[in-house]
Amino acid sequence: PAQSTIHYLIRVRTTGALNLFLRAWDREAFQQAVVREQIAEGLYFGIMLAMLIYNLFVYFGVHEISYLYYSVFLVFFFFMQLAVNGMGYQYLWSAWPGFSDYGVPVFTYSAVFSALLFTRSFINTPRLLPRLNRLIDVLLVLAAAGLLFLLVRYLLGAYVIVVLSNIAAVISIAAVIIISIVALFRNSRAARFYLIGWAGLLCGVLVTVFRNTGLLPAFFFSDYSLHIGSIALVMLLSLGLIDTINQMRRKLQSYSTDLEQQVSERTADLNSSLNEVRSLKRQQDGDYYLTSLLIRPLNTYAQGSEKVHVQSLLRQYKKFQFRDRESDLGGDVCIAQEIMLCEKKYTVFLNGDAMGKSMQGAGGALVLGSVFTAIIERARIGEVRRQSPERWLKNAFIELDHVFQCFDGSMLVSVVMGLLEENTGFLCLINAEHPATVLFRSDKASFLGVEHTYTKLGSGIRHGNIQIYTTNLKPGDVIILGSDGRDDLRMQSDDASSHPESLNEQTIDRIDESQPWINHDETLFLRVVEEARGDLDSIEQLLRRTGEITDDLSLMRIAYDEPAAKQETIRSEQVKSHDEAYYQRYRELFERAKEHGSKRDYDTAIDLLKQAERVMPENLNVLKSLARVLFHTKNYGAAGEYAWRTLERSPAENDFLYMDSYCRRKSGDLNGAIESGERLR
Repeated sequence: PAQSTIHYLIRVRTTGALNLFLRAWDREAFQQAVVREQIAEGLYFGIMLAMLIYNLFVYFGVHEISYLYYSVFLVFFFFMQLAVNGMGYQYLWSAWPGFSDYGVPVFTYSAVFSALLFTRSFINTPRLLPRLNRLIDVLLVLAAAGLLFLLVRYLLGAYVIVVLSNIAAVISIAAVIIISIVALFRNSRAARFYLIGWAGLLCGVLVTVFRNTGLLPAFFFSDYSLHIGSIALVMLLSLGLIDTINQMRRKLQSYSTDLEQQVSERTADLNSSLNEVRSLKRQQDGDYYLTSLLIRPLNTYAQGSEKVHVQSLLRQYKKFQFRDRESDLGGDVCIAQEIMLCEKKYTVFLNGDAMGKSMQGAGGALVLGSVFTAIIERARIGEVRRQSPERWLKNAFIELDHVFQCFDGSMLVSVVMGLLEENTGFLCLINAEHPATVLFRSDKASFLGVEHTYTKLGSGIRHGNIQIYTTNLKPGDVIILGSDGRDDLRMQSDDASSHPESLNEQTIDRIDESQPWINHDETLFLRVVEEARGDLDSIEQLLRRTGEITDDLSLMRIAYDEPAAKQETIRSEQVKSHDEAYYQRYRELFERAKEHGSKRDYDTAIDLLKQAERVMPENLNVLKSLARVLFHTKNYGAAGEYAWRTLERSPAENDFLYMDSYCRRKSGDLNGAIESGERLR
């Protein structure tokens, strides 16, 4: 009835938290209030769901772990709100009514746990706030323990569990706010959004508490303060994440700009360095070119002999280009000149290899060539022309060694040098740690003078022990000199197997090896010379076919009386067809002289030999026999004369060189004795 008062008694019994507001509504007002509430709840949960989906998409795009923690937090916070206002039970878990008592604490603890993980990642507390990071670890343990307490809910009761979850939430919010404040003082840009967001949520919680206790009247803001605070939290945390991403982008842009600037500066520096290197390279190539111009005149041969023919091949390993001019540079040198010694014409030759690469080797070659050329020029004037070939060669070798000793071991040179007399084919050689000289005779190649080898020039040779190797070349003989580039070939198994004529046991053992190897068989060059028949161009081609040349290559070919080889054969035939009676007379006198000599009838033997000399004046056997018989009779003057005539015909006869020296000493010609002794030594 109108103007009456009705009293209602309501008893409420619950095991959990319950918001109970009693208000009398008329039907129309109640319907309007329900519509407004549903619209507000729809907007609220729509915003929360939209932010959740947005952050998940961002996480899958950038793979930043903070977005994952934040998305997990939004999920649990979303379901916690559904559990608090009853919409979760109404729409989601109505079939499990018992879950309504524990849904709020489950989602509360889960939201707290994920919020703490998000805080640690977002503010980077391990690096920025290591001490407060330990507080987060403690709270994480407590949140995990709260979830475990739900398993023993029958011991504690739903009410206690809800209270404990609320306490955990309040403590965690307070801890997060404290961490945000400290981080803000540490100039953390992310802490600003974090502090404002959690402060907004805390304000919403406080307004709700005040409204529930009657300290604040019920109106829109007080009714939806928790919704407004949580939306503010979600929005501000999302803005904080966006700001973090933008900050990272700005840093990346700054780094990119700085990197571009650094790349530009580095490119400019590299271009400057490259230009400087090119300038230095041009200067270096200029130095190379000038040095090659200085060395080039030294590698020449003044051809003037009809019997001695010299050819050379020089392939320096260092190739370069200077002002469109291609050239090469190295430490090899080939020199051949003609000089007169003791009124006989000699071809003096030298093949050297200065140690070191490029400029160092070229410097050694320049010194070697210049000094040796000066020694040759000095031999064309003055008393030097009266020296014996052995004496001159030994003195030249000693002088070269003295020059290179001045460099204190920093410049060493291997060399082979010698003299070849054009009339008799007398050859004298000296070798300073250079590849052995090759004699090519009758289509066979062999080494010459391998037992007379000394250390490199500049290494300190004992000059008193130097011996000269001597021999006589026959018409048609060819000697080949070469640097170690002829032996230092980089071999491949397929290269060696394709040239079986270049193999021996040493190389066959290495055919199966896949790695390149340097040839160590010096006899390989002998087989190459034989196959090339002593021709330099063919030798070079065969060497390149056999392996890769890894060093300077220089070759010298010295042929003695090559065109006269056939003439010698013809002359021998003419001698055989000489007047038989005339030749028989010579043989009869020579055999009778040998018979009387064996009986020590030296006077008769001398008389018979002189008769044989008149028959064949230049016969070498007669000259040798006369020298020996006269030496036995102590007729040193005559014996020395015949010994000297023997040496003129065959300069390599060391026995008669000793006899000449001895006879000169006995005859009082001490200077002549010393000269012959020096030649022998």
